[in-house]
Amino acid sequence: TDADNPNLAFEENTISDAYGEFTVDAEGNWTFTLADNATVDALTAGQKEVREFIVTLSDGSDTTVTITITGTDDDPVISADTDAVTEGDVTPVSGTLTATDADNPNLAFEENTISDAYGEFTVDANGNWTFTLADNATVDALTAGQEEVREFTVTLSDGSDTTVTITITGTDDDPVISADTDEVTEGDLTPVSGTLTATDADNPDLEFTPATLNDAYGEFTVDADGNWTFTLADNATVDALTAGQKEVREFTVTLSDGSDTTVTITITGTDDAPVISADTDAVTEGDVTPVSGTLTATDADNPNLAFEENTISDAYGEFT
Repeated sequence: TDADNPNLAFEENTISDAYGEFTVDAEGNWTFTLADNATVDALTAGQKEVREFIVTLSDGSDTTVTITITGTDDDPVISADTDAVTEGDVTPVSGTLTATDADNPNLAFEENTISDAYGEFTVDANGNWTFTLADNATVDALTAGQEEVREFTVTLSDGSDTTVTITITGTDDDPVISADTDEVTEGDLTPVSGTLTATDADNPDLEFTPATLNDAYGEFTVDADGNWTFTLADNATVDALTAGQKEVREFTVTLSDGSDTTVTITITGTDDAPVISADTDAVTEGDVTPVSGTLTATDADNPNLAFEENTISDAYGEFT
């Protein structure tokens, strides 16, 4: 107010700076709007910034509006992260977290290593993280398509934190199945036997399919627990094996999930003695009519076996 100047008025004005915008109208009504920017955010908790805005009147005089801005502790802006890995893939997955805090330019991640049954997670001070999937029974036990979500908490130097989420997807693991081999010698009718094993992390109920398999060389049997037996046949096919000749028989054993394995039996031939008949007859003195007969000889190892032609004479007669 001015007794000498009833028309005194304020000069309308708008003043902007890094901290906000101040406006005043002709009647002296003023407004200050605080800026939402990095300059204001940089004010630490309790820090005060005093802004003075000069307001001029129509007669050239002026006055001041003083604004005191008080800083607060701003929450840091921290990224989270996610990734995925498939069972069996032990190639590390990795990423980088980010964190900014206008009140704390020295904000850093706390270095850490976290291990669990599914793998190992590491993070450095710059937010670079790595997850390596474990190669163990726990991971193998994940069935095809089953998902296991692991969350790793990462802490910052100001006590705040964020999370890295890893999704592990299971696959259908192949069963681990043993094979087996054994040997038997022609003529040895004592059964040979053994036990197959099969494990499947995804299928604890895996078992063998009981079966009996017969061929010209013998009989093979297997039960649900993988116990197998082979009994060599006593027949012409086996007898026909020559000394040292080997016959390899492979028997396929199937499991309840459709997978299979093999038992291999090697049969070694021996030198079979030929089967030869003898013969007897009788003749009476004075009877010069010849007597005769036929000898037989078989050898499974020698189908061309033949008698040697011969004539033997002595004081009693002649044999041919």
